Amino acid sequence: MVKETKFYDELGVAPDASPDDIKRAYRKMAMKYHPDKNPGMEDKFKEITHIYELLSDPEKRQLYDEEGESGLEDKPQMDESDILGAMFGFPFNMGGKRKGKKQGKDSAFIFPVALEDLYNGKQTTYKIERTVLCQKCNGTGSKTPKAAQKCASCNGNGIKVHLKHMGFGFIQQVQAACEECGGDGELISPEDQCEGCSGEKVLEEEKNLDVYIDKGMEHGQKVAFSGEADHLPGTTPGDVILVLKMDEHPLFKRAKNDLLYQTKITLLEALCGFEIVIPHLDGRSLVLKSAPGEVVKPGDTKIIEGEGMPQYKNPFEKGKLFVNIDVAFPPTGSITPDHVKLLSTILPQPQKVEVPKDAEQVASTNMKPETEEGELEEGEEGYPEDGEEGGSRVQCHPQ
Repeated sequence: MVKETKFYDELGVAPDASPDDIKRAYRKMAMKYHPDKNPGMEDKFKEITHIYELLSDPEKRQLYDEEGESGLEDKPQMDESDILGAMFGFPFNMGGKRKGKKQGKDSAFIFPVALEDLYNGKQTTYKIERTVLCQKCNGTGSKTPKAAQKCASCNGNGIKVHLKHMGFGFIQQVQAACEECGGDGELISPEDQCEGCSGEKVLEEEKNLDVYIDKGMEHGQKVAFSGEADHLPGTTPGDVILVLKMDEHPLFKRAKNDLLYQTKITLLEALCGFEIVIPHLDGRSLVLKSAPGEVVKPGDTKIIEGEGMPQYKNPFEKGKLFVNIDVAFPPTGSITPDHVKLLSTILPQPQKVEVPKDAEQVASTNMKPETEEGELEEGEEGYPEDGEEGGSRVQCHPQ
């Protein structure tokens, strides 16, 4: 339970919304009220931005949930130590020394996966290269613990602040790593450097991560490995994040929990019945037949319930499999006059056309094969306007 729901209501999310849900809702609202698109909505834009900044901060969100807006108003402002921490990227105390370990950066990698892996699930490994603290010196870089001396140039802070003149009387403060100690805040003489890492404090290593691809995971989903990024002195290691990249499949396309399968049958099968075999992603073969007496038209789609993608974290529930059917017509010239006579006795007769006496006979050519789905080249008469459909198309419907 939360004390107030005003901020959540402004973003259009529930009080138990995830951080990703809040981010998506804010982006939608920001696009709606951005001053560049909607002049006069500056105040509204600032309001939702302020709300997002509060709800995206775990500590402030918890305080709002427990005490409401009044709790946020009563929260103490940052002191000088906090301001220094915000400026230099890590916490300080008033003595100028760090108050704890700095959080290391996360390392992200693209991880290709096949559609079969997302359907069936998979366990595999992924090799990474990272830095780790030298075990011989425990990350100190020196033979003895007291060999390192505080850098006099930066007073042991590892960074130096320079004043940059911007012109018109403006001066900007620029922070940079100390050139004397390379940002370490300390110096080690060559004779005291650790033989294992030559004073670098860290070594390179390769590590295999066990990767578990759960059924139903999606393109762009992230798999995180806590604390597996670079290990650096004075820092808490960040995470290794694998971003799933789904490879194109030769037979299936995915739309959320649904699958689309494209097949082609002959004209004879379209008129007299068909039977096709679909090789599914888990190795099974699905047999699809037309109903007795059914005539299948180009673009018809069959829907097979429960044969789509498994739901993430609920793999026993699956989406739909859409089977889009195309009909292959006989090539020009393959229908003889005898065939025409025979077909005329079987197929429905066409409606008789009354040709006016002053009608003109015209010649035509076939549209080029590379111009697909009836789309005309830009500038030709009949080119679809923006917002108009250039032709009907069957699509998978996300669940």
